This record gives sequence, C-alpha cells and structure tokens, in this order.
Amino acid sequence: MFGLQPDLSGEMQQQSLNSANPVNILVGLTDGVRGNVVLGLNRKVACAVVSGMMGGAEVNELDAMGKSALAELTNMYVGSAIQKVEAELPIQLSPPTVVTGNRLFLMISRVPATVLMVKFGSAGMLSIRFAVE
Repeated sequence: MFGLQPDLSGEMQQQSLNSANPVNILVGLTDGVRGNVVLGLNRKVACAVVSGMMGGAEVNELDAMGKSALAELTNMYVGSAIQKVEAELPIQLSPPTVVTGNRLFLMISRVPATVLMVKFGSAGMLSIRFAVE
C-alpha cells in the first residue's frame, strides 16, 4: 500500500471500543448494521501513509490536507469492507471524523470490539478496531 509493506501481526478482543492512538479516524455504521470502525495510528505511520498517497512527497506533519487524505482512505477501506457484509438493509457510513492529539484516549462504545494490528515495518503499527451492536 503506497510503497509500505503492511503485515497483519495480530488480532485481539477488547471489552469496549476505544483507542489511545495519537491519530484516529472514526466511521460510524448505521441502518443494516449499527457500529463503529476506528483506524488508529501513530504520527509516523500517518505521515508515511499520506506521503505514499501524495506520490512520495515528504510529509512531516499532518495538516488539513493530510487529515483529509486519511479520512478519505478510511472511508474507501470501510466502504469496500462493508460491501462484503450481508445485511437485511443497506449499511450506511457516517462521514469520517479525524481525531488527533497527544495523551489522547477515546471511549467510543461499550460494545465488545475486535482489534486487528497491522505492522508497517519500522514506521510502526496501525490498528483497525471495530464493534457491531
């Protein structure tokens, strides 16, 4: 993906949907399935992904354009994954919300969540967290 070599390094369960990553992109699911998906990553991975999306341009900080790129990428990933889910009604996605900050903790839902950990070489980890009611 964008010159990065992702490697699925693990899966775990959490008692609730939360994230303590400095960069988070949240997408809500409604109608056919109710729940949330959160991509959480550190700034180094976020900048590497945005750099890859911008053709290799150097990215050292997440400005408004970088955050928008991450939001759109998350929207495309979640939309693609949702197409594979069988539901009685079409599943609607909320617009992505990007939340960044140091020493941040997001408590999104008390619904049990699944966490997939993806390693991007020396850049670090990306977590994909999702919970469905």
